Amino acid sequence: MLLAEIGGSPALHGPGTVAEGEHLLARNLNSVALGIQAAVEGLSIDGHRSIVATSSVAGLLADPGNWAYHASKIAMIDLVRSSALTYAARGIRVNTVASGLLRTDDPDESPANQTFGRDFSRRIPLFRLAQPSEIASVIAFLISPAASYVTGARLAVDGGLTASAGLVF
Repeated sequence: MLLAEIGGSPALHGPGTVAEGEHLLARNLNSVALGIQAAVEGLSIDGHRSIVATSSVAGLLADPGNWAYHASKIAMIDLVRSSALTYAARGIRVNTVASGLLRTDDPDESPANQTFGRDFSRRIPLFRLAQPSEIASVIAFLISPAASYVTGARLAVDGGLTASAGLVF
């Protein structure tokens, strides 16, 4: 089963921003918790019993002003680790993929987003954004028998972004 989340953060300062951030944090974390709960109830005993939650490198890095989103991502990663320990005795593996930015090839994408993606890719050691299929192939591995001894893992699929100290040549 694949679980996803919602992004965006309010600024930390200003009226109502902590409440908005709390709402975003709860929404992202609760959606994964409820997804894991439902998946555990629905997994068959005979099949491969694996849950993969999608998170983000935002749980491994920080940037200005996006505090609630980053907090929700690191909380999701820890929720997955805790769930992996909770359900291991039942033969259920729980992992997360922390992806970097994805290339969309959406012709309707705003020029600002296109420029951001192009500029951001200069910070990535592989100098490009991920194709969605590259994230999907890692998820396919995690749910496959080849990953039968992998649980509680957080795999960063980010072109080396989180391995870098920001010095990309």
